[in-house]
Amino acid sequence: MELIKRNTDYALRALVHMAETANDTIHPLGELAAVTGAPETFLRKVVQKLDAAGVVATRRGRGGGVCFQKDPDVITVLEVVEAVQGPVAINKCFVSNRECAGRRDCLIRRNLGGIQTDLTDLLREATVGTLARRASQA
Repeated sequence: MELIKRNTDYALRALVHMAETANDTIHPLGELAAVTGAPETFLRKVVQKLDAAGVVATRRGRGGGVCFQKDPDVITVLEVVEAVQGPVAINKCFVSNRECAGRRDCLIRRNLGGIQTDLTDLLREATVGTLARRASQA
């Protein structure tokens, strides 16, 4: 099972690359595709989701591309994951927040709730800016 899907991996790679440069730089989609190894048409769809979520802004035409809409240090990995692939949940009952199978006391939900919370907290603590700084130190 993959927690981070391929499209989210491409999104994070593109955002980390962008964060390694000046935050106001406009990055052509072709550049981001080359850096991430993603097909440009596939990456375009990923960028559209990030744009809709307010993570990046896109500019069309000559000199166009992708730029940050906010500081990479406030863009969390959780925000990116949710923008690209939807809510993070270890079980579907955590997405809808409803009782499991009509039961009031679901043992699975009760026992895995802490793991769900820990997972989302860890993804919320990690930012694109942090990932970029770690990548440049490697």
